[in-house]
Amino acid sequence: MLPEAVLKSGRTEFPLNGDGVKEWPHGIRRYLLAGMPPDVLRTSFDVTRLAAAAPAVEAAEGDAAVRLLYASLVLPPVPGRELHLRGLPSSHRSGPFYPGIMKFMDIPQAVALAAERGKVVVTGRPGDWQWAVAAAQAGGFPGNLAIRPALEVVSLHRVWDAAPHSAFTGLLAHRGEWFLAFREGSSHVPGTDGVIRVLVSRDGLAWESAAVLGLDGVDLRDPRLSLAPDGRMLLSMGGSVYDGQNEAGVQRKLADVVSRASFSADGRTWTPPVPSCEPGQWLWRSTTHQGKAYGIAYAKVGSNASQISLWSSPGGGDFRKLTELQPGPGLQPNESTLRFRADGAAVALVRCEKKRAHAMVGVALPPFREWTWHDSGEVIQGPDLLLRENGQAIYAGRAFRDGRAVTAVGFLTGQQQAIPQIILPSGGDNSYPSLAFREDGQLICAYYSSHEGRASIYVAVMRLAP
Repeated sequence: MLPEAVLKSGRTEFPLNGDGVKEWPHGIRRYLLAGMPPDVLRTSFDVTRLAAAAPAVEAAEGDAAVRLLYASLVLPPVPGRELHLRGLPSSHRSGPFYPGIMKFMDIPQAVALAAERGKVVVTGRPGDWQWAVAAAQAGGFPGNLAIRPALEVVSLHRVWDAAPHSAFTGLLAHRGEWFLAFREGSSHVPGTDGVIRVLVSRDGLAWESAAVLGLDGVDLRDPRLSLAPDGRMLLSMGGSVYDGQNEAGVQRKLADVVSRASFSADGRTWTPPVPSCEPGQWLWRSTTHQGKAYGIAYAKVGSNASQISLWSSPGGGDFRKLTELQPGPGLQPNESTLRFRADGAAVALVRCEKKRAHAMVGVALPPFREWTWHDSGEVIQGPDLLLRENGQAIYAGRAFRDGRAVTAVGFLTGQQQAIPQIILPSGGDNSYPSLAFREDGQLICAYYSSHEGRASIYVAVMRLAP
């Protein structure tokens, strides 16, 4: 049976498109077996439901927004009805598949057609919709099409550049203060072994040094800040051991890796970094959920393969393996961020190394043994992920534009598709961002970049569209 549209005070939020259909009715399966693409079939569901609905605003996100858009084009215009389309893919190359449609038009053309019939509000990157805006202006209905940036940079500051190379960030708000951790070294890899510097700020804008953590003979790197189950601050980091002289400019070979953890009550005094996981396992980030710390570790398997696995700890300093994870064959998964939704489900955003493969998104319900994996459609390296209470998922990581590495921030749709929204000022050796929300709802992103010379630490504050 068709799922009901959810009516909210004159606004319809469409789960649409069969996204809420767990099993296709028997009478529908014959169309799938006969070769009708699922996206076409889902849009036919939307036509039926949109015709029966009568609110003033129809809203959808991601691929569902595309299907709502096309459903609106085959029905008579409804005076006063608005389409609100969030995270709309800019092309069918990255959106729903309608056979042969790109011989005639793409999604920007569909947006222009819809705007000719009524009010359309698109929340996304303005540059993606220049054709539609120009068409609306040329057609005499520019007031019917509104493009709202999903993210806007409010402020951007370089907050630290004292070391030859500063990189790999961790960000956390704790007891009215902000803490920002990163590695200082002579270069991206030794050279000299890295140390972890922690900065502190009252407002997330002005920063000063609070602590430096080092360990003789160990290159500390990839620091990630979180709250431990006991409420203290937890600094998870990798510890690499290299052969050769600990000197700048010296090429050294990796000999061993051991993940480490350090704790602090105030962000200024930290316990010595101690091993937190089995040797050879790189626990990339820790997240506390229901009194336990969880994280995904990766390990090299041979010369051209890697394996990721899920680990947990009662305190955040002694992790034990729960299960191995399999995002897909031959993807070489490694750096991963794990978060938890309000319904208790775990969501993992996983970098895949092979030939700059797309990041994978995994979802699992407790006890987190069985995972469903989705191709995000985007390269996301060194990823971070935030899940808001309203269900919105925000990611950041290294992307590539015209062959150039940049730091990107965007959204994950309900179908786990990545929709990039903004490229932060970045270039060269850069990225490894960390995300957090301020009390005023604005988004903070800490990252590193070498586009202005040496690799330095930057903090961007962004405003999200309502």
